[in-house]
Amino acid sequence: MSYNILCQKLIRRDLFKYASKSSLRVKPRKERVAREIRHLNPDIMCLQEVGTEEWHQTFEPQLKSSGYESRIYQSLRKAHGVSISWKTDRFHIVDTARLAMDSSLEVCNEKLRTDNVALIAVLNVGPDPRSGGSGDALPEDNADSPGVIVSSTHLFWRPTACFERLQQQIALLEALDAMKKKYPGYPVISCGDYNTTPDDAGYDLMTKSRPVTLSEWQFDNLFPRHSENFDKVEDSSDDSDGSDDKANNPVGSNSSTSSASLISYANIASIGTDAESDEVRKKRRRLEKEAQRAEELVQNDTRRVQTLVDTFQKKFQPMRSCYGTYADLDPSYRTTQWDGEPIFTNYTAWKGTLDYIFYTPQCGLQVREVMSLPTVDSMKPGLPNEVFVSMDSADIEQKAPDSILDQDLYKFCMQQAVLEHYPDVCVEYGYVNRDTTCRFNQQSFDWFRLRIEAMSDIAATESDIDYLRKTCPYLSEKYLQYLSGFRFNPSNDVTCSFDKTSGELHLQVHGTWSQVILYEIPLLSLISESYFKFIDTDWDYDGQFEKIVAKGNQLVDAGCNFAEFGTRRRRDFKTQDIVMAGLLSTTSCGPGKLTGSSNVYLARKYAVPPIGTVGHEWTMAIAAIEGTYENGNSLALTKWYDTFRGNLGIALTDTFGSKAFFANFNRDLATKYDGVRHDSGDPVEFTKVVCAHYKALGIDPACKVIVYSDGLNAETAISLKRHADENGIKCAFGIGTDFTNDFTASLE
Repeated sequence: MSYNILCQKLIRRDLFKYASKSSLRVKPRKERVAREIRHLNPDIMCLQEVGTEEWHQTFEPQLKSSGYESRIYQSLRKAHGVSISWKTDRFHIVDTARLAMDSSLEVCNEKLRTDNVALIAVLNVGPDPRSGGSGDALPEDNADSPGVIVSSTHLFWRPTACFERLQQQIALLEALDAMKKKYPGYPVISCGDYNTTPDDAGYDLMTKSRPVTLSEWQFDNLFPRHSENFDKVEDSSDDSDGSDDKANNPVGSNSSTSSASLISYANIASIGTDAESDEVRKKRRRLEKEAQRAEELVQNDTRRVQTLVDTFQKKFQPMRSCYGTYADLDPSYRTTQWDGEPIFTNYTAWKGTLDYIFYTPQCGLQVREVMSLPTVDSMKPGLPNEVFVSMDSADIEQKAPDSILDQDLYKFCMQQAVLEHYPDVCVEYGYVNRDTTCRFNQQSFDWFRLRIEAMSDIAATESDIDYLRKTCPYLSEKYLQYLSGFRFNPSNDVTCSFDKTSGELHLQVHGTWSQVILYEIPLLSLISESYFKFIDTDWDYDGQFEKIVAKGNQLVDAGCNFAEFGTRRRRDFKTQDIVMAGLLSTTSCGPGKLTGSSNVYLARKYAVPPIGTVGHEWTMAIAAIEGTYENGNSLALTKWYDTFRGNLGIALTDTFGSKAFFANFNRDLATKYDGVRHDSGDPVEFTKVVCAHYKALGIDPACKVIVYSDGLNAETAISLKRHADENGIKCAFGIGTDFTNDFTASLE
């Protein structure tokens, strides 16, 4: 993760007039930064504009208690610097380097002083082999062992200082090359606030294949600036860098003068040649000298710029930007100007992309995933705000993918059935908080509301439809065509409000059943995430992967066939992703197995089957629509079977109680359906009742299955497996909350 957290001493009210007082105050900002770091839980983290005071008082102690080791470096003339932190159970440090940019600048004006710095750390994989060691170098480490070279930097902020920034880039790359010679084969990850937009020469030279052909505009922008104002621009003792620029000045604005533009000031022809007086001759000679000086300056600066460009291309291989193709993943971020990069990583009066994670692909390093960036609406009116302390980063927040497949399978199946049987029926969903001790706050509600609004951007892609067509053949072509054109319309379909006094969230979804049926799972998962993001924050991801692997091993050892059912109650998408990765990393060779996931996106990602059964609303709605609760189960089961012809043949038993269900579950339906699902009540007693019912119908329970899904953990599932075996019926398990919402408090 790379994050410019905006040093508190750089915050001035006149620069952020739109911001609330609380979003600018030091204590709430520090708390939000700490919470974001804890929430994102990076293995390696590069910070910029780290205030020295905040670092030593807050961030370093908190990071240390969370299992991180860190290094920080700053100029003596600034109250902030750059840092690198890493998890000590994943990496240990073997070498560092500190780079003061001014020492390597070929500055055209001696008064210019940037005080920019960079920090480099070489990290080897695995814990420190020396118990308790924290030195900067470990002689016993082998330079050929696996590791990574990481840098954190913050380049000169002045918009017109492209020449100086290019020199700083060269200085940084030279320092990284020196490390690469010491640690051959190590990939490089260079993070930071480069103060460079994706259309600048510095970006092209950093990322494009050689040779790089710069446009005339890019080349001219590299010319050093010459003016009295620029002479005085940077005395960093006042800590004015970055904030002024990003709050008010567009990158590329030209408040100083390049040598190329000086020639226009020496307009000799305007003087004339007739009957020159002594005064005119003196003026002519002076202007001739100025013109000659301007021409020499242009030629000299052209050589200097060309030398820098040539040096860059000859000495350094291109790197890649982790977010260089982000617009392909999220078209709402696409802009022709930025060539695939996000449209902004800075959102103040000036909005644009300045921050990057560059890496070397030559050593086998690959981007597996990137975090989604916040929506434009969540940035308004600008940063910092009540949700985000800053956005000068390449990774801000990991949220769920903007994919229609981030949904439980049974909802797609039910939508098809609704379209077939009840396409025009109108319904209303209402959210009920069943835990009166859980209350929300304004911040959690604002975040939740913005996420709802962003649902309007979600749509099925061609590859999504192709995946469903191949993986779920029971979904009809007619339905898939409908889904390809489906759009959420939250402004019309969803009503939400927040009672500040009670902390209660009010939420209703209304419209035709087929249009609004897909809202439930995303909304419930967002409610859960908002609560654990802003209310119950005493948790982190430490040990989550290992915990889920242990649970998976228990289940596999016991012969349990189980699916992951945790979307609606997940703490966040990252949690569910960790769960799936952990379940697929079990080491047990037992007879059980992971059968799939209810979440279609994750099933696709991890190449496991998407798993789904019918939901309670199918039976409840049909009973209400048809006006017969007595026969609601049989009607629902019959219509479901007619839609899917035996696929998805698990009958849900507890909509109106199991007694009412078994009264409707006759031999015909019991034969057609593969089994039943238990979702409430005593599962042991239910197992006996199910087996007795099958036997009474003349059906051998051994050819049927019970799917248990009510409040399970590994221990209860294993116990129920024994009961099912004893009663001669097959069983399977759908486990949700215990997988995606089982955390240890971070303070324990």
